[in-house]
Amino acid sequence: MPVYLVSFDGPRPKLCEALKAAYPDHRVIHSYAMAINAPRGVSAKDILLNLEYPDAEKDSLVIFQVTADYWGYSKKTFWDWLAASFRSDTHG
Repeated sequence: MPVYLVSFDGPRPKLCEALKAAYPDHRVIHSYAMAINAPRGVSAKDILLNLEYPDAEKDSLVIFQVTADYWGYSKKTFWDWLAASFRSDTHG
């Protein structure tokens, strides 16, 4: 499934709960970002509209689709989830 990074300008518990409810296959990266799997054919705009989150503009909410070209430092469980997401999108 495609992977999206949802970034916001600070801790947003209500936004995180909305994301978790709408996209159960997600990973919290830190208090300012989450990674989610969305169905194929869903755009970043669709994700935002699906949330019906009224404070998106105020919270500087930004959504990016992630490519398989990534690098950084995080917990192993996140890297495993990310790699599995790309494998399932390619071969699923």
